Amino acid sequence: MLAAARAAVPYLPLHPERVPDTAALLDCLENRTAEPGVMPPLLQVAEEVAARRAGVREELRELDDRVAARLRVLPGALDQVRADAKARAGSRAAGRPVVRVWLWDRGKGDAFCYVIRLYDGDDQPLSTWSAVDTPRGHEELCGQLAEAVRMLAEHGDNAGVEFLLEHGSFGLPFDRWPIPVPDLGPRLLGMDHVVVLRGQRQPSRGPWERRWGCAGSAASVVQNVDHADGLLGVDRDAALVIAACAPGEIDPMVRLCRHHGVPVMLWHRQGAGGTTTGALLELTGGDWRRDLREAVRRQRFTARKDDRMLGAHLALLWEDPRWDPRTAGLAEPAPLP
Repeated sequence: MLAAARAAVPYLPLHPERVPDTAALLDCLENRTAEPGVMPPLLQVAEEVAARRAGVREELRELDDRVAARLRVLPGALDQVRADAKARAGSRAAGRPVVRVWLWDRGKGDAFCYVIRLYDGDDQPLSTWSAVDTPRGHEELCGQLAEAVRMLAEHGDNAGVEFLLEHGSFGLPFDRWPIPVPDLGPRLLGMDHVVVLRGQRQPSRGPWERRWGCAGSAASVVQNVDHADGLLGVDRDAALVIAACAPGEIDPMVRLCRHHGVPVMLWHRQGAGGTTTGALLELTGGDWRRDLREAVRRQRFTARKDDRMLGAHLALLWEDPRWDPRTAGLAEPAPLP
């Protein structure tokens, strides 16, 4: 019960010593007054338990329906909480630990505000490193990131490092950042870890999930923003886009593709000619949802000493909707004003 509560309402301080049994936990949740526009915590937790335990599912959902009606909760809001709980329950067994890094560029050059979080296989935060008050330099950021990825390795096979970015930062070579490694010195982050990019604000849920669900869809190559808009506005099943555009067009291309709900994009940071585009297409062949991230990591490893190679300039946007920052919005970092 406590694990379900932490998954549903991670913004509440729930500790075993304060809620020793189910009755105490329910009392704690019932006494929590939800903020305007926020689902009451008791309903969120009940839906989480219902998604995990088939034996009490129908009873709990009937209870939630009655309570929601009494509290005048919109039916669509309860349906969304129910769907989120179901999605989390469905992905728990396949979950792997991951480091997520929220970055904000404060116009200080090579310095960022950031929050780094290590999550376990159930997407529960284990450790946090943050610098949200004053921008910190690259060296300090990389030092804390190194600590996070070391802890990540201790939790078993990992899903890598995800950078959650604001627009304007998608062209930065995060996979080439040198991370201090004990006994070895600095190593490029993308050599040993899958490194992907995400947006801090997610696309509209419907198109995003529909495109992700299009199993086996081939990569779509787009040359510029107009080309991408025309293609994605017609082909609503395209889930993987190769951006074969100039470096200066990457940010508007990412904005447009995310507007259309595209979850995966691959591009060459220095721009892609015909030969490079062909190499990217080869990289995305087969079961790209299963193989692409590791294939990109291998290319980055091969290019670790030669920045003229393809792998030295690969960027991969990977927004798997099984994890959605909106489902725990009050628990996640928010941009500073």
